[in-house]
Parts: sequence; C-alpha cells; structure tokens
Amino acid sequence: MSEESYCNWDGVTCDGSSRVSRLDFENNQHTGKIPTELGRLTGITGGFMLYHTSWSSYGHSGEIPTELGELTGLTENFMLTENTYLTGKIPTELGRLTLMESGFSLYINSLTGEIPSELGKMTGMTKDFNLGSNYFCGPEPTWEWLSNVAGLTTYS
Repeated sequence: MSEESYCNWDGVTCDGSSRVSRLDFENNQHTGKIPTELGRLTGITGGFMLYHTSWSSYGHSGEIPTELGELTGLTENFMLTENTYLTGKIPTELGRLTLMESGFSLYINSLTGEIPSELGKMTGMTKDFNLGSNYFCGPEPTWEWLSNVAGLTTYS
C-alpha cells in the first residue's frame, strides 16, 4: 500500500500535498470509540464528520476524545451527530477550534454536564451551531456571538 493510498478511501479527502483535509463518514459501518489518533490530522480544514442519518446498529460510542481539540485548522463542519451514541461531557479542548465558522454539531447524543465556556471562543460562528437533543445541565450559554448564528440550537 502506498503512503498516499488513504487519499482514495471513501470519506477521505486530501489536499495537493496528500494531507487529509476532510473526513466525511456519513452512514458508515464504523462502530466503537472514536480513535484519539484522529486528533493528529491537523491538516483537516473542511470537515470532520462522523454521523448516521438513519437508525442503525452502527455508530460511535464513548466519550469525545480531547485530542479532537487539536484540529485547530478546522473552519467548518465539526459533526459528531445523529446516532453516534456519545456520552460524557463536551471536552473543554474543543474550545481550541477557534476558526470554526459554520457547522458545529453534537446533535442527538447522550452528552451531559454543562456546556463548556471554552466553546465561546468560536467567535467566527455564523451558522449551524447545534448541541440539541443531549442531557446538558446548568445555564445556557450567553456568548455574545450566539445572537448572530443562523440555525442555532443549544438546548432542546
């Protein structure tokens, strides 16, 4: 297998330097915990998506790896959503995704605890910020930029 063969895998997009720039694993047959090693894919800018749009026995489980906070070049589509069966708290490290402009979603999981204030550092968000259908407690965020987001769902 050549070093660049992963660029041909379903759901993987690479840039001109053969670095992974996008992962889009919609309706895949992956199961189990999200590998912490995915946080090493620091060249990802255009999307990190693991989700299922239909009810199935497939899906990711466990906690969101703190290492995903290392995807600091990401500007859109951080989606761990719809039947991914994730539990635990949102890692504060996701607040490092400060370049995010659209498509941050942890919709339909079993996440708990307070929404970390560190997510308030995503001041460039303009659309599709969705934390709905989880089990959060505590105060709803009051970050000033939230009022400018089209497609906002924090609690539901």
